[in-house]
Amino acid sequence: MSSIKENNENNEDLLPNDVNSDVIKFPPELENSISEILQTNDPIDNNNFNPIEYLNQMLPNGKF
Repeated sequence: MSSIKENNENNEDLLPNDVNSDVIKFPPELENSISEILQTNDPIDNNNFNPIEYLNQMLPNGKF
């Protein structure tokens, strides 16, 4: 069974080129301040969170 990463690479042409155009990036100083205030250890809250890598890590065989 293929991984999510492999599926994403095979279907990359199906995604619009500006898929991340709605993502808001804050300056690093603001990101650090937000992290200090929220104090979370959840990887999803990290400003460098990569959902594809996370899912491949959580489901290495592509199965639940």
